[in-house]
This record gives sequence, C-alpha cells and structure tokens, in this order.
Amino acid sequence: MTALPPPPSLSVPERKALGAFYTPHAVVDALVRWAVRRESERILDPSFGDGRFLAAAAVRLGELGVSAPGRRLFGVELEAAAAKSPATLLGIRVPAGQLVHGDFFATDLDRWSGQRFAAIVGNPPYVRHHLLGAASRRLAQRRAARVGVNLSERADSWAYFSAALLDYLEPSGRLAVLLPGALLHAEYALPLLHAFSEVRGHVQLIRIQERLFEGAVERTIVLLIDGRHEQPGVDYRDVEDVAGLDCVLTGRSPQTDASRASVTVSPTSGMTPALRLRARLRWFLGSETADLWERLTELAQVLPLSAVAELRIGVVTGANRFFVVAGEAAARFAGRGVQTVPVVSRGGWLQRTRWTTAEQDAHFERRSRLLLIDPRARLRKALRASIDAAEGEGVQERSHCRARESWYTLTDWAPPDLFLPYMGSTPPRLVVNLARATCTNAIHRVSLRNGQAGIAAVAAASWTSLYRLSAELVGRSYGGGVLKLELGEAAQLRLALVPGGAEHLAEIEAVASRDGPAAAQQCADELLLSRGLRLADAEIETLRDAAAGLERRRGS
Repeated sequence: MTALPPPPSLSVPERKALGAFYTPHAVVDALVRWAVRRESERILDPSFGDGRFLAAAAVRLGELGVSAPGRRLFGVELEAAAAKSPATLLGIRVPAGQLVHGDFFATDLDRWSGQRFAAIVGNPPYVRHHLLGAASRRLAQRRAARVGVNLSERADSWAYFSAALLDYLEPSGRLAVLLPGALLHAEYALPLLHAFSEVRGHVQLIRIQERLFEGAVERTIVLLIDGRHEQPGVDYRDVEDVAGLDCVLTGRSPQTDASRASVTVSPTSGMTPALRLRARLRWFLGSETADLWERLTELAQVLPLSAVAELRIGVVTGANRFFVVAGEAAARFAGRGVQTVPVVSRGGWLQRTRWTTAEQDAHFERRSRLLLIDPRARLRKALRASIDAAEGEGVQERSHCRARESWYTLTDWAPPDLFLPYMGSTPPRLVVNLARATCTNAIHRVSLRNGQAGIAAVAAASWTSLYRLSAELVGRSYGGGVLKLELGEAAQLRLALVPGGAEHLAEIEAVASRDGPAAAQQCADELLLSRGLRLADAEIETLRDAAAGLERRRGS
C-alpha cells in the first residue's frame, strides 16, 4: 500500500463543489499497476489532488528499474491546497513545470513539449454542470470538440476530462480513470460513449457495486483503454468490490465471457438513445434477454409512451411554498380574481391505479391546492400580505418567476390524462387522473393523443413486467435505490397495448388492493402479455426476473 500524507481537510459540501473525492489506495494501486507497464513511459494525472496516483506511479516505475521516476510524472491540479502537497512525492523530486497548478482545460500538450502520454491515470473531478464557471466550460467544450466530442451545456466536468484525455493518450498507450455511473445513463454522455466506441484499442467499462466515495451517491465506473490491443466496441462488466476489480485487471477474474458484453457503434450511426438502450440491454442482461426484448419491442402492439402521448413536466412554479397551499389557506385566499385548483404535489401520493376526487380531498390539510391569480384583480388582504412576504424573500427574482409578466401569475397548469412520478424507489406506474388535478414538477404530465389509445389501456400496460423492465433500462439510478425518469427517458417506456384496457385496469386494481403490487403485476402479465401478446410463461418470467434484477442492482 502506498504511504501518503492525509488529503486536504475539506467538508463533504466543499469536496462536492471541487469534485475532490480522494480515491482509495487499493484502487489507485490496482489502476496504476494495470496502466504502467514499461520503464520508459511518461505518466499523466490530469487532476492529481493529493498526488496519490502519481505517488503510486513513482513506486511502480521504481519497481520497473527507473532510477529517477519523478522525471516521468506529469499532472495538473486546480485546488491550491491540494496542488502544494505532492511537490516532492514521497521524497521523489519532480522537475519544475511538470506539475501544474491551474485549470486542466487551460493546459495543453504544448506545455510538455507536445508529447502524448503512454499512461494516463486518475480520478477526474465530479463537478456538476451548474457549478462550472462559464470560462472554464468554454475551454472544456473546445478541448472536447478537438476530438470530435460535442457535449451539451448539461455535461458535468468528468465528461469534458474524459473527452480531452483521448487527445493526450499515445496510440498504443493505456488509460485508466474513474468515472461516475452517469456515463451509462446521462443523455449528454452519448457523444462520449460514441467516441469510446471509435477508439483504436480495447475499451472496457467496469462498474463497481461497492460505494467508494463518502458523500457520492452514484456507483463508480472504471474506464480502461488499452491501445495495444485493438477490439471493436465497448466491453462492459460488473464487479462487486475492489477485490473483484483487481481480479479483472490482473487477468485473474473468475468471470467468463458470458458475463461481458461488447457493443459496437459505427461512425455513421452514432450513439443514439435507441442504441444506448441496446447497449445497456446487452451490458446489463446478456444476449438472450436482449434478443427477447428486441423481438418484443418490434411487435405492433408494443409501443413507446411517446407514440401515444405527449409528455410534459408538471407545473414549474419557481416558488412552491407560495403557490402550493393547503385547503384552509386556499379557502382564505379564494375570490376576487383568485382561483385554486387541485394539485398533486408529491409522487408518493400516487399509490393506486387511479387518482380520484376522494383521494384529492383526503389531502385537504396538505399542500394540495394551486393558486391561480389574476394580476388585474383586487386581491384579498391575506393574499396581498402573502405576496408581500414572498417578495421580501426575493421570490420575484428567481429565474422562473422573473420570466413571467407578473411573477405570481401561472399560465401553464393544464391537468393531464395520467400522472407519471418523476423519481422514486418503486416502479413508476402511470396513474389515471380522475380528479382532473394538475401536478407539480415532481410528476410528469401525460396527455394522450386523440385516437391513439385508451387512458385505461395505457395505465394497465404500466403494470406489466415489460413496462417495468423498460423503466429500469431507460431510467437513471441514484443513491438509496431511487430511479429517476427525465422526459426523454420517460418517452421510451414500453407499453403492451391490447384490447380491453378498462376491464383490465379494473381487475389489476382489484388485485392490487387485495393482494399487493407484486400480485397486480402478475395479473397484468397474465392479461396483457400472456393473453394479449401470447407470450410463453418462460418469456414472461425472463422479463420479470430481468426487471427485478435491475431493481435490486440500483438498490444495492
């Protein structure tokens, strides 16, 4: 184990702001040992932090017989306190100019004589896109674009680092870096995955189920690129912990080829959302289940949600504490140009197949009414006082409020046909809106297109194992077993639409009320998949097991 001084003392919020999550020594040693193979290699860590990757590289070079390993170490670090700590790594002198204090994206190969690197190792910072400064983002975008990767404004810092590093690596070099699980699900990561698939080398993604970093909710992905062994596509596999990672890196993995999957992306097709879904199918489930899924989703009766419905986020008020009120407050404010409408403010309220007026009324004492205010009307004193209090807190300066002609006037509040929870730990099923309520942006609004499908049929289809598997495949997995569905992902949810929707929904609801959601899912599978699509019992069991397995995966 490499001995190092303790990292700079930063709180969890400070580490998140800087993306400064220090890598466990066992992971550092394993990645460095895999990446550094020859004594002649130059080694780069693009965000060296407390220097642990570079220190491990120095030890590794010493093992390979290098007498002055510091001459082969290069790095960049933005955070001032961290940048000072490895000035002399373990007493090994590093020549001036090889360790740079500054923004990695403002540093290029010319800083180091234009030479690329035989080994790149490290843990790029996990800084969220909204915390990136505008100047740094512009630099990062230009650096990524140099290798043909055009990332959106929503890309986090690690994505820009990963793209730029492709330009720093020698054609026959090795790269080993740690990335967040967002690589597998974030929309902005598609160009990055495409770039990896075009690399002339062996590219691997290894997901570590064990959580490595305090305060980080996502699982860690190890990206490996070995330029000495060309292989098309991107290999993926899971390991349980650091010991499992070490087994893979050293070639001692007990896993067989059946536990891995490779997906090839052609330069003309790009990594589209559909192709990413195919990749995740084969990466997570294997070829047999992936083949079944692809066959079923080609059936005329199996459609994506976007084919039959328009999806919109719930009402974005910019100030829910002001706009979303309990029934008593709604009664006090009502009249004189003020209307209040029922609103579902939490996805956790939606536990049944239908949201009724009775269920809405049962939440009277909670924040279940939405204020709709006519700015031209003479308002009641109680509401006027509430507006003044909100303005005293600066609510009118918030982005969504500032965009309105009158900050306290909402215009987009139309109720949908169905509700779809935005995020939660349970399967995100569609709920029929019988109460004609609207919802906050914790819930998506789903409105069917005329003549496409019945509301009850769509809701019933969201109880099948096919739908549940689609949610696990397209959604984003977060800490604590939470599944999140952005609008683009929700659009890909798959529905088995067969005749008898209203009757099927009533039967599913009866079973759910009597025996619980697991029994209701079996009922939906029998009605829609077995009788409707005529799937074999073994095929339904495969879908059910795959969905349950992915749910366990995000909850572990």
